[in-house]
Amino acid sequence: MSKLTDKKIKHEIYLRGQSTRIARIAIKRLSKLERALIEVIEAATPGSNVRKINALLKEVKVLVQAGYKDLEAVVGEELLALSEYQAAWQVGQIETAALSLAAVNKFVPKSVSAEMLWSEIASNPFDGKLLKEWFTDQGEAHRKSIRNAVRAEIAEGAGVRVIAERVQAVSRKTNQRQAEAMVRTAVNHVANTADDLSYKRKKVERYQIVAILDHRTTPVCRDLDNNVYKVGEKGARLPPFHVGCRTFTIPIFDDDDLITEGYEDWLTR
Repeated sequence: MSKLTDKKIKHEIYLRGQSTRIARIAIKRLSKLERALIEVIEAATPGSNVRKINALLKEVKVLVQAGYKDLEAVVGEELLALSEYQAAWQVGQIETAALSLAAVNKFVPKSVSAEMLWSEIASNPFDGKLLKEWFTDQGEAHRKSIRNAVRAEIAEGAGVRVIAERVQAVSRKTNQRQAEAMVRTAVNHVANTADDLSYKRKKVERYQIVAILDHRTTPVCRDLDNNVYKVGEKGARLPPFHVGCRTFTIPIFDDDDLITEGYEDWLTR
């Protein structure tokens, strides 16, 4: 295994830490939204009056939409900074490898701009959705779960305290977990998009798919593990392949760069 490949795998562990950090930022923002929702519900006197219920749900809708707009802005800023860092790191590794291979002329000295990165990240879907759609859909799902919880409790004659507790439970059990999965998937999307753009700009010809093989590995990632593709070729696969995907890519300069040992074997070594 080449030094470049070894560095790449170590770097992926670092990216896992960044994913956790950004996910915590997202959860903190959602906790702030949760507190705002509880305050509105506890201050309401909905009863069974349709007009009052609709007025409460309208306030909930406004709060959730504003909360997820804030979440998108904060997480988006973190993702952009991460993409710039990742592209710079990958370009540096490629240039170092080019020098060691005495193939400097093969690699065009072009950097990857922030505008180019974000254009690629925002316009390329992952798991069927664009990045913006992930935030919009998650926010709408959150709003509907709260709406359903409020209506169900009111139908049972519950007071505002019980309704607030139900909304809090729904937010913590479902929406924060889903948001964390969304952020982790988005980080994978950002890092792999930055890598792919770096490969194209620096004229890397091939890359290998590397899956983390353990009890959480999905069948699709296990099946694609070790596959090698030409950069930019039709049908070339690029992670993430599903929500929560941990798979990444490594650039291939020669066959010595190919990964043949499993992730757990690498960690043990």
